[in-house]
Amino acid sequence: MPSYIGAPWTVLIDDGTVTTAKLAADAVTGAKLADDAVDSEHYTNGSIDTAHIAADQINATLIADDAIDSEHYTDGSVDLAHFQDVAANSILGRNANSSGVLTEVALTTTQILIGDGTGFTAAAISGNATMTNAGVLSLATAAITGQSELSAETPAVADMFLLYDASASAFKKISALTLGMTWTEVSGNVTLVEGGQYLVDCSSARTVTLPASPAIGDHVRIVDGTGQAATNNITVGRASQPIQGAAADLTIATNRAAIGLVFYNGTHGWLLIEN
Repeated sequence: MPSYIGAPWTVLIDDGTVTTAKLAADAVTGAKLADDAVDSEHYTNGSIDTAHIAADQINATLIADDAIDSEHYTDGSVDLAHFQDVAANSILGRNANSSGVLTEVALTTTQILIGDGTGFTAAAISGNATMTNAGVLSLATAAITGQSELSAETPAVADMFLLYDASASAFKKISALTLGMTWTEVSGNVTLVEGGQYLVDCSSARTVTLPASPAIGDHVRIVDGTGQAATNNITVGRASQPIQGAAADLTIATNRAAIGLVFYNGTHGWLLIEN
């Protein structure tokens, strides 16, 4: 209990006898606290706010493992330097047919990445085509059937089309200007080819024989190139098929005459489409 000494009065308080009820509110200041005397046992749970944490005081050792999640990141705050290291010549991707974590997908030289519905396939272009690291795609010489014969079919000039010749089972080049409708000079007796166009030298009489096994739509064109058919007739041999429905050859006897014939069937044979 307190005791009194002399006058003026001095109050002496026994150690450990002052209770919290005897202290006025807000009477204990920081100056009355011993250095390093306040520890975690003296804090009320949840009482320390961000204003009472010094700048740069929270370091990695003070953060629990796996405590930081996407909710703690500011949008756009994660830069490339803070992604995981990626092996050389690799990319990060979801290599699966479901959502989940990213994995590394490695690409070797000249490979491309192909989606196959269940993930990625890293593959190089193969077969008759190759590709450089610069992205240049090249076809092998024999990549197109009949390619080596193309230049013999039509001149190798600009503006060409590729046309598949079913009879030869190969592609041919044809000019975009003529669409393959080239003309052939005839200076003797010949058998015509389906689709052929012929300029006939009538300095002598000529016999040109139609294709032997025509199909519907086959056609030929014949022109008196020298203007002498009235004197030196052009005989168009029917090759066992009718011409204009008649079982007889056709004679061209007019100078500068030009005709076109198309095959219909075995009854009507070759029919005039141009005359």
